[in-house]
Amino acid sequence: MNIKHFLKNTLKLSALKSRLQRLGRRIASVYYKRELSNRTFTLIFNNCWAGFIYQRYGLPYYTPFIGLFVPAPCYIELLEHFDDYMARPLEFIAREESVYYPKIKGVQGKEYPIARLGEKVEIHFLHEKNAAEAAAHWNRRKERIHRHNMLVKFSEIDCCTPELVARFDALPFPHKICFVVHSYPQLSSVLMYPDKRGLGETFEEWKYPLPDLTQRLNGLQREETK
Repeated sequence: MNIKHFLKNTLKLSALKSRLQRLGRRIASVYYKRELSNRTFTLIFNNCWAGFIYQRYGLPYYTPFIGLFVPAPCYIELLEHFDDYMARPLEFIAREESVYYPKIKGVQGKEYPIARLGEKVEIHFLHEKNAAEAAAHWNRRKERIHRHNMLVKFSEIDCCTPELVARFDALPFPHKICFVVHSYPQLSSVLMYPDKRGLGETFEEWKYPLPDLTQRLNGLQREETK
């Protein structure tokens, strides 16, 4: 077999594998969705984890926090003034203008759009092609937020400190959870990982889904209808 035929066959196998994976996800989503009565929940997450949850249930994205990450100090600032920041427009900046440029300049070996909300909050659109695409997705999905049907999640990653974890725990959101790798026995919203492997990597977080996730999400709806 020559190189041309080898590459052609490899591409065919790759495409077949991709189609089978998509089919598998669709089948799985039907199974997971059976027990889910609340299908319009909003997830506010500081990394890409939200996308996997919506995909798990085969649902539209009722949040703009998809395909991005928010450094921990920015994320807590945003949550502490959530309605104010979410009403502000995105202002895109050069990569070099980011406060976190020394940490991100080698991420995935590629450029990606970065925007600010006000002066203190940076949004890193890791999986968007350009600023126009990032803004279009953010603004469209922002309109879908269900403020009273919302789960807020934080992870002990991306410049996080114990002080930021404590500030998250003190937030007034009725439904929130923080994935941590250190012990915080005094805090009520934390869920400790079994170890540090993969913390902050969406694939690894997906392997450790929230306990009783479906029940938690259904509980958001009951809260909303009170």
